[in-house]
Amino acid sequence: MTMPPTNVLKMPLAERSLLALKAAVEKVIEEHAREGLPLYLWRDGKVVAVPAKELLKGNGNKKRRHSASAVTDHPPRRRTRHKSR
Repeated sequence: MTMPPTNVLKMPLAERSLLALKAAVEKVIEEHAREGLPLYLWRDGKVVAVPAKELLKGNGNKKRRHSASAVTDHPPRRRTRHKSR
């Protein structure tokens, strides 16, 4: 697991939030790999089951990025435009 920098409290809130989110995703991937469970990711317009061990192997691979929303049980929400009155 990645350790936060020693000056974390001096960092802007947005950066600290991003670090916390990345740490949480990393923890979920590690737990699923330990339990032998897949993670469900949104890829190419479809939800696909990916073995967590595959994501651990690809951790150093920057070819495909995994967002935090990719490790949820549902696809990301679509943004809709509200009609103006």
